[in-house]
Amino acid sequence: MQIALDDIWLDRLQRRTGLDRDKSRRLYRVILVCAIGASYLVDTILYGLFAAAGTIDGRVVGIYGAAGFGHLALFSLIHWFGHVEHRRDPQLVTSQMAYAVLVQLLGMSLAPQLAPVFIGTMSIVFAFGGLRIELRAAMLSWFIAFVGVGIVLSLPANGSLGIVDPSRLEVLLLCLSFALIALRTTLLAYYGSALRMRLHEANSALGRAKQDAELLAASDALTGALSRRAILPLIERSVKRAAKTGAPACVAMIDLDWFKSINDRFGHLAGDQVLRRVVERMRECLRASDVIARYGGEEFVLLLEGADQNAGTRLVERVRLAISATDWSAIGPGLRVSVSCGVASVGPADTVDVLLARADKALYEAKHGGRDRLCVA
Repeated sequence: MQIALDDIWLDRLQRRTGLDRDKSRRLYRVILVCAIGASYLVDTILYGLFAAAGTIDGRVVGIYGAAGFGHLALFSLIHWFGHVEHRRDPQLVTSQMAYAVLVQLLGMSLAPQLAPVFIGTMSIVFAFGGLRIELRAAMLSWFIAFVGVGIVLSLPANGSLGIVDPSRLEVLLLCLSFALIALRTTLLAYYGSALRMRLHEANSALGRAKQDAELLAASDALTGALSRRAILPLIERSVKRAAKTGAPACVAMIDLDWFKSINDRFGHLAGDQVLRRVVERMRECLRASDVIARYGGEEFVLLLEGADQNAGTRLVERVRLAISATDWSAIGPGLRVSVSCGVASVGPADTVDVLLARADKALYEAKHGGRDRLCVA
C-alpha cells in the first residue's frame, strides 16, 4: 500500500527533475529526511528560547541540535549512497523512528522540566511512522518508547516533572511548543490525506484507462463485433477443448464480395453502414452462443462452439442467404451485397493457425469459384 502511495509522489518528482527512476527515488527519500530535519530545527529554536528564558541549560540546545543534524546527515547519506532496496524497510522508517525517540529520551533526561514537550514531540514521531509502517510495528515501537519514558522519568534526578512556578514567558513558550506540536501533527495528517487522495485519483484514472483499453481491445468500434485480438484466445480455448474432450466446434471465415466497388460507388460512409448491417444480419441468423469478430477490413470470423461440420455449415449458409436476400436500397439505390464463406471444423490435431488457415483456404475456393457461395475445408 505505502509503496503505491509513494510512487504517486515519486512519479511527480521524476517528471519535474528529469532524473532517472533510481536517482528520483533516492532524492525523494532525502527530501523526506529533510522534512524531519526541519522538525528538529523547529524544536531546537524552541529550546533555544527556553534556554534564553532560563528554563533549561543552553548546552541542552546544542546537544539536541547536534543530534537533529546527525539524523539529517546520517540518513540522507545512507539514502543517497547506500544500497537499501533489498531491505524489507528500504526507507529505514523503523530506524529513523528509533533514532528520533532516543533523541527525545536524551532531551528528557537532560531537561526533565520540559518532559511534556519531549513526550509531545514523540507523538509526531509516531504519527509519521504510522503513515509508513504496519500498525503492529508502530504499536510495538510505541510501547518500547514509553517504557523508556517511564525509566527516564523514574531517575532520581527527574523528581520534578514540568516547570515549577513558570514565568509568563515560560507559559507562553509552553503554549507555543504544544501549538507547534499540534501543527506538525496536523500537517502529517494532511500529508496522509493527500497521499490517499492522490492514490484514489490514480486508481480512478487507471480503472478508466483499463476499461477503455479492454473495450478497445475486445470490440470493433464500427460494427460492435469482437476484435481479432479478442477472438483468437476464444478459438484457442475451443481448439484445446476439442483436443481434450472431443467437443465439436467450427470456425468460419466470411468476406464481403466486391466491397471495394461498394466503397467506390456509394462512398465509405455507405460501406461502413453495410459492415454494420452485415453484423446485424449475422446476429439474427446465429445462436446466442456463437461469436462474431471482425478479422480485418471486410473480413469476419465466426466461432460456432458445439456445432459439428454439418451444423456449422447450415448456420453459415443461413447467414450467407440472409445477407444476399437483404434489401440494401436504403443504403444505396441498386446496392447488392453478398458474402463468400469458408468453414472448417475443429480437429483434434489442430492449432489456431492451422484451423484458421484451413478456413481461409476454403474461403479462397469460394471466392475463386464465383463468390456468393460457401466452401467447406
